[in-house]
Amino acid sequence: MRPVAGLARDLDSPETVHLEETGRYCCRLDGTRRPEAFLSNGAAVECVAWSPDLELAALRDCFVSGTPDTPMRIAIEIRHATGKPMPLIDGDGCLVGVVGGDELLAGMLRRSGEEG
Repeated sequence: MRPVAGLARDLDSPETVHLEETGRYCCRLDGTRRPEAFLSNGAAVECVAWSPDLELAALRDCFVSGTPDTPMRIAIEIRHATGKPMPLIDGDGCLVGVVGGDELLAGMLRRSGEEG
């Protein structure tokens, strides 16, 4: 997980954090770090909380959020289905971090090192 404090901020809108390096996917936060809007190329996109009964294939255009304890396997499935980073929302509804491609690769490399 990349913590919210480590996410780049939009220069013109400091309440907007980049969910990945290119700035293609962003989240606009209120003063308490609660998401106000998720953006893809500047357009608002729905964010759905992950649950075991979600049909991920139908959510290609959405963000799918998890919690800080979402298993890596689920994060990989979400990334594969949506192509988007997974925002992590805590029990208070605050954005605490994001899991993107770099975090997934690092997690897989760590896990592979433990097995090998």
